Amino acid sequence: MLLHLSIKNFIIIRTLDLHFEAGLTVFTGETGAGKSIIIDAISLLCGTPSNESMIMENESQSIIEGVIDISRVAPLFKEWTAENETQITVTRVIKKSNRAIAKINGQTIPIKQLQELMKSVITIASQHEFTRFLDSKSQLFLLDQFLPLSTHKEITVYQTELQILKEIEKQIRDLNALSTDDSLTEFLKFQLEDIKKHDFKLNEEEELRDEKQKHKTAQKEHKDFITLQTDLTTAYNALTHAKPVISDLLSQYQESYLAAITTLEEMTHYIAKSMARPQRDRDINDIESRLDIIFKYKTKYKAPTLNDLIAKLDGIKTQIEVSENRENKLKEYESKKQLQTNQVLELAKEIHTERVQTAANVSQKITGILKDLNFDTGSCTIKTEWDESNIKESGCTKCTILIKPSEGQKEGPISEIASGGELSRIILAIRSCSVDLESPSMMIFDEIDTGVGGLTAIKIGEKIQYLSKKSQVICVTHLPQIAKFANIHFSVSKNTQKSPTEITARLLKKTEVTEELERMIGGKEMIKDLKRG
Repeated sequence: MLLHLSIKNFIIIRTLDLHFEAGLTVFTGETGAGKSIIIDAISLLCGTPSNESMIMENESQSIIEGVIDISRVAPLFKEWTAENETQITVTRVIKKSNRAIAKINGQTIPIKQLQELMKSVITIASQHEFTRFLDSKSQLFLLDQFLPLSTHKEITVYQTELQILKEIEKQIRDLNALSTDDSLTEFLKFQLEDIKKHDFKLNEEEELRDEKQKHKTAQKEHKDFITLQTDLTTAYNALTHAKPVISDLLSQYQESYLAAITTLEEMTHYIAKSMARPQRDRDINDIESRLDIIFKYKTKYKAPTLNDLIAKLDGIKTQIEVSENRENKLKEYESKKQLQTNQVLELAKEIHTERVQTAANVSQKITGILKDLNFDTGSCTIKTEWDESNIKESGCTKCTILIKPSEGQKEGPISEIASGGELSRIILAIRSCSVDLESPSMMIFDEIDTGVGGLTAIKIGEKIQYLSKKSQVICVTHLPQIAKFANIHFSVSKNTQKSPTEITARLLKKTEVTEELERMIGGKEMIKDLKRG
């Protein structure tokens, strides 16, 4: 249930703060006053896509915020709420950069996820919604809303099996796409032998590069050792020749002198030992030669790495194997396809059987509701047909909603038979039928009273009032017969004196409601004329 709505810089709404309660809320006003813009703002809270044109002229962004009671569906929002919390704040921000920001309780949420969550909270019905019922796919989606949970689980299983069937069909297509040209097979065999003869190993390139680097390091060490060995030999010879002089003139350093001689001998021995270590198994020239071959073959077969080249080798082997065994593989996959198709059709048939029964029950319910809406002799039939010629994600059921406006008229698809006023009642009947099933906390009817009037309008008002006892209902209407049932009434008006034009919505007091209803009829003079007539 929507508790509070805040709108800032949205289209032609500068600032608007509205408080809502349970029951029926109506928005009325002159044609073009901007009533539906308020509904557009609420629809953004449900995840409707936004665009830059929704930002008010000369402003950088629009902000729509709604406080919503989620008591009925609190578990769905546990990721976004604290324990036992039953209210959320949904925020939509539209920026000039065309960036759309959506948040629940300050936490950013993807638009698609917001759409899924808000389906359980708010349902919006309008004349534009009729386009959803024009094609068989949308009509089947509508019917499926009334299926039991067990059938929805069957649909999930069916879709999994259908995906397996599609994979098999893809494998068959891939096999059929393979050329049976012998020259291609021979070329693949040539490539196979050309790569195989070098016996490339996984990660070999990295290992070779590592070994090459170690060779370079060892060569530098060897060069440095030779230089050092020459220097140490020169120093040792110089000290040895100076031994008699040091003994005579510097006897106090005799001990240090002998220690220096010993250290030079040890260092010389260590260097000689290090230089005598065996060389690496592979010569640096062999390593570079192997790396050169790897580079050439990566280039030749357009492989980024040696591991990719080895993978390509496996692919070539598979291609040769498939090419040589193509006919046998095709027979194998065709057999799998037939078995999987039978499995899919069996599941689809079970789902179709449940749809047939559900369609009969829903048709009866909608027809009953239509009679309450002055469709006295009319009827609605949801026709289901089995069609396995085109196995779809939804199954093999073709669905068509048929309407018979009155006795004596032929039954036909709603897109061909129903008038504007009849469409309004059909949409309301469908929504009335589904409200018991879905039990959303809020329903919105945006000008679905188009093309109706008189007693029929009163019937529509009574039905909407009945729905408002189960869910919060917000209704945009031009008819006083509907508005009179509201327990909250807002009057929407447009101020053209400002630039840009702005709209406002004002909560009416009881005395003001009477005046608004009189205006909607045509004013007091019109009422007098009607009474005189």
